[in-house]
Amino acid sequence: MWNCNGMWRNNKLEGRGKCTFSKKHKTSAIRDGIWKNDELVKGKVIFPYYSKATKKMQKQIHIGSFKNSKLNGKGLKKWRNSLHEGVWKNDKLVKGKMVLPYYSKTTKKMQKQIDIGSFKNGKLNGKCVKKWRNAIYKGSCKNGKLNGKCVKKWRNGILYKGSCKNDNFHGKGTYNYKGTIYKGNWSGSNDNQKLNGTRDWVSVRMSKK
Repeated sequence: MWNCNGMWRNNKLEGRGKCTFSKKHKTSAIRDGIWKNDELVKGKVIFPYYSKATKKMQKQIHIGSFKNSKLNGKGLKKWRNSLHEGVWKNDKLVKGKMVLPYYSKTTKKMQKQIDIGSFKNGKLNGKCVKKWRNAIYKGSCKNGKLNGKCVKKWRNGILYKGSCKNDNFHGKGTYNYKGTIYKGNWSGSNDNQKLNGTRDWVSVRMSKK
């Protein structure tokens, strides 16, 4: 049952107000902020959800501007290990950043991936930046992956500049591996600092002096 308190006009919330939903004497959802014609237009929404990862009930928080109960304009969504923040349209992030959890096989721990740029259907599209604990990718993204001109840099100093396809080296590019430079046409796939697949070298291998 919803229990609402605040400013009223014609039996509708108008101005500052707060609504809580209680079930079995426990508060499970909250809608708090500025209301217009009984609709929350700016503020905060908190509601529970079941996490498959923890197998427990968790809280999801939405903060920002709302229209028809959906985020529109500047706002954010927060989960236990995730954050989506930026500009929204009909409850979908169109520009901003996403902080996403993932399991690292290297550290055997949960780490964070940060995606920054324009989004379409929850995936990076257009100019983008992707960050991890030990690497940063910059360039043009399509469906969440680098496609086109790109720069990939790792914390240990390894650097790639050139073209990418589906996050992999593809086409013309320069790869600087600890002082050794490779230039040429790339194809196949790569996994962090390791290259796999076929390579068609256009220029000779060179070493920095």
